[in-house]
Amino acid sequence: MKKLIWIVLLYPILWVIDYLSDSQLLQTYHSFLISYWKLVIIGFITYYIYIKTRSFANEELEDMRERQYLSEAQRYYNTPFVPPITMMYLLNPPIAFSNYDIDNVNNTFYRTVVNSFRDNVYRMVDYPETKPMERKPFSRVVGFKRWSRFSAYTTIPLSWLGYWLVRDPAALLHGWQLFSLPFVFIALLRGVYILQAISTHLPSLLDIRLRNENVLETLYTWREVFPDCQMGIVILRAYEAEKESRMRYEYIARCITVPSTTEHYANATFPPYPYPSPSIPEWSEDMEFLIQERLKDDKTTNKAQLKQMKNSSNGNNIIHLNAKKR
Repeated sequence: MKKLIWIVLLYPILWVIDYLSDSQLLQTYHSFLISYWKLVIIGFITYYIYIKTRSFANEELEDMRERQYLSEAQRYYNTPFVPPITMMYLLNPPIAFSNYDIDNVNNTFYRTVVNSFRDNVYRMVDYPETKPMERKPFSRVVGFKRWSRFSAYTTIPLSWLGYWLVRDPAALLHGWQLFSLPFVFIALLRGVYILQAISTHLPSLLDIRLRNENVLETLYTWREVFPDCQMGIVILRAYEAEKESRMRYEYIARCITVPSTTEHYANATFPPYPYPSPSIPEWSEDMEFLIQERLKDDKTTNKAQLKQMKNSSNGNNIIHLNAKKR
C-alpha cells in the first residue's frame, strides 16, 4: 500500500520539480506508467502475494521437523532407551527456523520434545524390546498431503505455462494471461519451499546430525535420565538455560526490563518442567532392576544365537571324504 501511495504522490512532486526547473519529468513518468501499467500492476500483485506467503517456508520446515521427530521417537517406544533424537533436542534445545527473535520465543517444537520426554520418563514398564523398530519409509514421514500439495504447486503452473508457450507465447506478455504470472510464480515458489523442507529432513542428514551430537554412541535408559542422575542434571541445566534465553528475548522484544531470575516467567509456548515431579518415584529401583534384567536376557539371547550360527557354519564346512562321487 505504501508503494502505491508513493506512485500517486510522485505526480505532484514531479510537477513541482518541472515547474521549478523547466524539465519534463512528469510527462516522462506518466508515459512510462501508460506504457508499462500492466507490468507495474503485476509487480504489485506479485510482491503483495509474496509478502503474505513468505512464512509458508518456515511453516513447512517446522511441520516436517515435528513429523520426523515423532516418527523417529516412536521407534524406541518399546525399548528402555531414550530416543537419540529426543536426547539431541533436550541437550541442545532447538530454535525456530524463522530469523525473528519473537518467533523463536513462541516456537512450540521444544515444548513437543519436552512433553514427549515427560510422558515417558516416569513410566514403569517391562519393556519387551531392546532394539528400535525399523524406520518408516521416508515417503510416509513426508505424508500424502504434502506430496499432493507439492505435485499441485508444480504440475498445474508448469502445465499452464507449457500450454501457452506452445499455443501462443505472445499471449503471456500481451494478453490477459500476463496477469496469471504472479500466481504461477507463487505456486512454483511454494513447490520449492516444500521440496526444501523435505530435503532438509532426509534420514541421511538426520543420521549425520545424531552422530555429530554424539547421541548414538551411548544409549541412555529412562532410569539414567532421572533428575538424580548426571544426565538428568544436564537436561535440567539445558532447560533452565533455554528458559532464561526465551524470557530475555521476549522481554527485550516487548521493551520490558529483563528480570534477574526466571522464577515468575510464564509463556504458554514454553514447555513445563521436564519431569512430572522433582522427586524420584518410589519404584525407581524396581524399574532399574527390570531394565537390567531385560538387557541381560537380550545379551544372553544374542550370545546363544551367535553360538548357534557359529555351529551351523562349522557344520556346513565339514568335508565327507568317504562320500561317493556320482
